Amino acid sequence: MLEHVLRLKSARARVVVTGCLTKIHREGLGRFAGIDIVQPDSMERLDELIQASVPFGATRTDRVVWKSVPPSAGFLMRFLHSGRPALQRQIMRFLKFLPPGMIKTIRPDLLPRIRRAGLPDARRVLVSDADIGPGVFHLEVSQGCLGVCAYCVFKFVWGKIMSRPLDEILAEFAAARRQGYKLFSLDAQDLGAYGQDIGQNVVDLLRALFHQSGDYRIILHDFNPQWFIRYFSELEELFVGYRAKIVYLDLPLQSGSSRILAAMRRPYTAEQVLPLIRRLKRVLPDLAIEIDIMVGFPGENEADFQETKNFLAALREEKSIFLWLTDYTDRPRTESSRMPDKISPDVKDGRMQQLKALADQYDFYQGDGVSVIHRGMQQALLSDQGIL
Repeated sequence: MLEHVLRLKSARARVVVTGCLTKIHREGLGRFAGIDIVQPDSMERLDELIQASVPFGATRTDRVVWKSVPPSAGFLMRFLHSGRPALQRQIMRFLKFLPPGMIKTIRPDLLPRIRRAGLPDARRVLVSDADIGPGVFHLEVSQGCLGVCAYCVFKFVWGKIMSRPLDEILAEFAAARRQGYKLFSLDAQDLGAYGQDIGQNVVDLLRALFHQSGDYRIILHDFNPQWFIRYFSELEELFVGYRAKIVYLDLPLQSGSSRILAAMRRPYTAEQVLPLIRRLKRVLPDLAIEIDIMVGFPGENEADFQETKNFLAALREEKSIFLWLTDYTDRPRTESSRMPDKISPDVKDGRMQQLKALADQYDFYQGDGVSVIHRGMQQALLSDQGIL
C-alpha cells in the first residue's frame, strides 16, 4: 500500500505514517525513503510537519468519540451522486490510491452503481468501520492489557493497562447522555482488566455505569475470559439485574482446545469457560454473547479443532450466539511467529468453512476476518432488538 501511494503522490506531497503500524513495523518502515513517521505517543510532531494552524495538543485525541457511519460503499455513493463536482473529484482521487484487489466490498449489490459512477471494477469501494450502527458513543475506559498472548502484536503498541479513573469515565458518560446518546460501546483492549492498575475492577465500573438512571444501553467489547471467570458471580448478579442495559457481551475465547489455549498463553481453559456461558444462558437466555475463535494457530491438529467444534456444539441450543472467526496470521515480534508446525492456508480455509457451516446449522450470527471492518452480525442483532 505504501509503495503504491509513494508512486502516485505528487512531488510536493508529504507522506506521514502514524498509528499502530509505526510501532509494529518499525524496521519495515525504515526502508522507505521520503516518509515521515509519527508514533501515536508523539503526535505533536504533526504541528511542524503539516504547519498546523490548530496545535495537536489543543485537540481531543486521547478519548476520541465518533458516530459510527453506514457502510462506506453506500456513504460514498451518496456523495458520488450528490451533484457536487468538487467533492466527487476528491472521492475519485482518493479511491485511485487504493491498490487493485486490496479492498473488498461487502455490498455487492452496489457494484453496478459503482461502475456506472466510473470507478474501475478492480477498485471496489472501501468499506469503513461501520461497527454496530449509527449513533454509538465510544467510551474509552482503558488502554493496554495484562496479557502475554503469543500471537498478539498490539501489546507492543499499547503496553500495560492504563485505566481511566472511574469518576472521569462517569463524567464523560453523563456528558454524552446530555448530548442525546443512548447507545454506548465500552472501548478497551481488554475490558475485563479494567481497574487492575488503580485498585478497582470491571465490576466496579459496570456497577457504577448501570446505576445511572435513564434510557441507554451498553456494549461490552473484548471481555477476556479470565476476568469473566474471576468475577463471574458478581457479573451474573449485575447482568440479571440490569439485563435491559446490555446489548451484548464479547468473549474472545480463541479456541475450544485447552492445549492450544496454553500454547497461545491464554490464562484459562475451555472447560472453565463453557459451563459459565451455559449457566449465564440459563438465567438470561436472550443475552447476546459473541464468541471469538481463531483458526489455525501453530500446532493446531485435528483433535484440537474437533474440541473447538465440540465447544460450539455444546451451545447449539442457545439463542443469540455470535461466532466471530479469524484465521491465524504471523505478526512481527510475536512469539507465535517463531513457533514451528504452522498450519497451511488450505487447511485453515477448510476449517473456517467447517465452522461457518456449523454456525449456519446452529443458527448462530456469524462474521469473519474478511469482513472484520464491518460487523454485519452486530447490525443484525441490533436490528432484531429494534435499536437500528
